[in-house]
Amino acid sequence: MWAGLARGAPRTDHDADHLGSDHVGAFQAAAAATLAEFRRPGMLEERYGPAPGWRLVEQVVVETLVHGWDLAGAIGASTDLAPQLAEAMEPALRTLYDDLPRTPGGSFAPEQEPPPGATHADRLAAPGAFRLLRRRTRMNV
Repeated sequence: MWAGLARGAPRTDHDADHLGSDHVGAFQAAAAATLAEFRRPGMLEERYGPAPGWRLVEQVVVETLVHGWDLAGAIGASTDLAPQLAEAMEPALRTLYDDLPRTPGGSFAPEQEPPPGATHADRLAAPGAFRLLRRRTRMNV
């Protein structure tokens, strides 16, 4: 998906099975294609609608961290993902998503305050109203 966006050719086959039977292999192939597009000379300065290419890269990093945080929490693993990177992405997250509508049951539920002692990854997840209850429980807050 991201590689297609970076090429200026977003996917239109939304109903197709892009994972097949090898989910890990499909992810690795998509990640490699995305990295190749992001490394293309001039990509960071190209325009993608109103945004420059570097904003697309920030969005991929934020999405990967936030969804990785959610998956880590779901399986009981540490959610303290890439602390320096997560901290660096906090302003990007606000720029990308703060103006989106927040409604119960919508793509973005009302924002939640991270618990005391929250990691940078927790703070990235909070604006998207990801469930912090499991994190609070682990932190004994």
